[in-house]
Amino acid sequence: MADPERGSALVTGGASGIGRAVVGELVARGYSVVVADVDPGGRRLEDGAGVRFVRTDVRDLEQLAAAVAAAAELGPLRFVNLGAGLARPAARPLAVDDATMDLVLGVNIKGTWHGVRESVPALRRAGGGRIVVTASLAGLSRWPQDPLYTASKHAVVGLVRALGHDLAAEGIALSALCPGFVDTPLVPDEFRESGFPLLRAEEVAAAIVDDHTPGGVYVLQPGAPLTRYRAARVPEALGPDGTPAAVPLLGTET
Repeated sequence: MADPERGSALVTGGASGIGRAVVGELVARGYSVVVADVDPGGRRLEDGAGVRFVRTDVRDLEQLAAAVAAAAELGPLRFVNLGAGLARPAARPLAVDDATMDLVLGVNIKGTWHGVRESVPALRRAGGGRIVVTASLAGLSRWPQDPLYTASKHAVVGLVRALGHDLAAEGIALSALCPGFVDTPLVPDEFRESGFPLLRAEEVAAAIVDDHTPGGVYVLQPGAPLTRYRAARVPEALGPDGTPAAVPLLGTET
């Protein structure tokens, strides 16, 4: 049952797969939840006790804004999982057409960007909260059969790392979870047929909802514990005296 003191949550891509498991995890923890998805099957999750479905194409800023507003109607928005995503693996990945490219990059990158942009003001009004982006191990390594998916997940990991520090100063914890292959419809049947180790959606959901360090990027693989990813340090720009050069600040908004 929803706990009014817990507040509300928003899950994009919540109608199936990892997102649906996240919805279940949040409900179990007392959140009221809005399921934002293009899949009308998400209506089956509505239970009259704090789960609401809002049809949402995350590429459309107005639709995403409406989903955020719907979540805020259920209570102060405290938790956002940006999980809507697509993969299009192919035996000949360079033969993928432009329409598929636009679709994958639109949902995976633009949808995540819209989700952050629209949810941050609502989280501010609530006094702070969390945004967890469902990225992928492909956002830190590679999936040769799906370079567009790989590129898009690298992009959202970069988004988290770029914004995490400043949002943390406002009490908004932005983080990313990068699971390995998960037993959902997104994974080709060949993975199951070969016995390749797959995560369960429920394992990933629990890792998404658990506490993260703001700006953190986490990896989850079958048989291994949740691990925070730490990138190798990139050489800094140096001034004439050999000390690190600070990146110039941009003008503040008026």
